[in-house]
Amino acid sequence: MNMETFRKAYGYFIRNTAQGSAQLLVFTTPDSLLRFPGGTVEDGEDLLEGLKRELREETGISDFKVLHKLGVHAYYKPDVHKYVDRHDYLLQATMPLPDYHAKRRQRQRHGLCLRWMNGEETNQLDWEFKEYLTAEYIPEFFPARGD
Repeated sequence: MNMETFRKAYGYFIRNTAQGSAQLLVFTTPDSLLRFPGGTVEDGEDLLEGLKRELREETGISDFKVLHKLGVHAYYKPDVHKYVDRHDYLLQATMPLPDYHAKRRQRQRHGLCLRWMNGEETNQLDWEFKEYLTAEYIPEFFPARGD
């Protein structure tokens, strides 16, 4: 059986709070897990164009700058029987984004609630993202530890 590999692109929007801590934009899924916005890049579509399309569809955000590419991960998703080649990007919106909160569901797209995640919430991430959200992967998200 020949299994197709799906190219996916995800955006990790980062912002700093007035208190100086960093937050990442996530969706709360119906099963209360946190995921980053993004999705499947169409055949023949450029990765960044596919990311921009997915982010516009899922969040309504179309203006952002890529701070840098975080990495590429290849794995098998048993729940959908697909191989995935996932490309992650650290992003910054060009305009201030709303102050989404977990309890105040201001923005809902595709049945998913958009909100900001703090560093203490990494244990709530979906398995696809959890192992990669580390200080080595996104140092901008984790506070520097003094000696």
